[in-house]
Amino acid sequence: MDASTVAKAALETAVQDLLQGLAAGADDARYGRSFEAVGHELEAWCRVAPRGISMKGLDGAPDWLTHEMSAWELGERVRGLAMPRLRRLQPESEVPRALEGFVARTPLGKGRQCWASFALDVGKAATAARLGAAHLDDDEVNATVLTGLRKYRVTGFGEAAQRLATGPSSRLTRREARKYLSLGLER
Repeated sequence: MDASTVAKAALETAVQDLLQGLAAGADDARYGRSFEAVGHELEAWCRVAPRGISMKGLDGAPDWLTHEMSAWELGERVRGLAMPRLRRLQPESEVPRALEGFVARTPLGKGRQCWASFALDVGKAATAARLGAAHLDDDEVNATVLTGLRKYRVTGFGEAAQRLATGPSSRLTRREARKYLSLGLER
């Protein structure tokens, strides 16, 4: 077996462990550890996954590579299965921080967008503030982070939003930055 196949099998095992824990009603700490394990295995797989274009970028956005699309699809799959169980968690639980870890895993590329949305859905304003502080300069996820800052009305990111609204960012990022600024949250 090649490295990609081995890494993909380890990733699927970690995902199954996470989903079994969710089904069994595991505690918050176990959820956090399970998400961290999935993140580790997903990053390992992305490092050895076959490279190629999976989808052309829209409106001048960069193309999506195969591993980025796979990371995004896995995030959507896990999110759909996990959200009904995670809605009851407190925003300051271990799970949002574990999900924030996915956003920091740069080998996932644009596939991190889904994980950022997932983290924001669970962690709300506190997560939006942490992601804003850490990832507004990251072109692959900053539009998603701006959406979270706007949705949860997190203040204090006006300078960064102004720079993104007028700079060489993607059209989506510029639009999200302008929406953030229009709410008067820049203080």
